[in-house]
Amino acid sequence: MNQFPWLSVLTLVPIVGAGLALLAGKRRGAARAIAAVTALIALGITLYLWSAFNTVSGAMQFEELHAWIPALGVKYHL
Repeated sequence: MNQFPWLSVLTLVPIVGAGLALLAGKRRGAARAIAAVTALIALGITLYLWSAFNTVSGAMQFEELHAWIPALGVKYHL
């Protein structure tokens, strides 16, 4: 679990891209370019995860587990 949080990044990339596209306003060309770049980044991360996945291992891979609100026992787990 001491690895880069790829699943969190893969989740956040489209959210950030959508926010940037909204900020583009009425400039459709900029919004479309942001959407295309965001989609390509997400695709690149997905292809990396797919190539790095070990099909032989039965263990959980790319797992993320973090204490979010320890007082309530709430955890962030992907």
